[in-house]
Amino acid sequence: MSGEARRIYQDKTKVHQEVTGEIEALKRALTRNQRVLTGLDQRITTADVDTADGLKQERTRIAVLIQTQEAELDARKAEYQDLPRAPMEFMPVTIEVAVTETESEKKAQLALVDIIGQNSDLVGSAVGGLFSKSVAPSDIKTDADSGSDLESARAGYYDALLEVQSSASGKARADAQRKLAATKDKYNEARRLQGLEQLK
Repeated sequence: MSGEARRIYQDKTKVHQEVTGEIEALKRALTRNQRVLTGLDQRITTADVDTADGLKQERTRIAVLIQTQEAELDARKAEYQDLPRAPMEFMPVTIEVAVTETESEKKAQLALVDIIGQNSDLVGSAVGGLFSKSVAPSDIKTDADSGSDLESARAGYYDALLEVQSSASGKARADAQRKLAATKDKYNEARRLQGLEQLK
């Protein structure tokens, strides 16, 4: 996908991506908290009375947090279902990208898709004919895909945001807020490289 097409796509799906980012972050947080809860249950059975009381309080806090996150996840899923859907076309061809075994093959295929996207006028003018283009290894850029950088930065940002929202006050919250600021900067940098507007 060309840079301009990617910017248009990101702009048109901004709300969808934000809600999806929140949903995925909630799913990851629930998985982590379920593991913590299981670990606490195991530790409570082997701990002495005083330690067990403290662990039970922490278990209660985590259980309440899980209930809250499950309710938030249900609300976000319902919000996503209510978002408007519209088909989008960015070029006059359909490109099929196969699932590959290695990351380098995936990058090469995505680079080929980008080359075809940049030559979509040729593809569009070849009505009913076959389009063939030789691609030299030097034409294929297999460096880090900026689209996946954006997705990774988005996931990190929403994970940090959720951590701030669910952390208790004090040092843990301050640490979570510092982490959020750092991940927000990284996400904004990835957005800037894509030509997208920055988060406020």
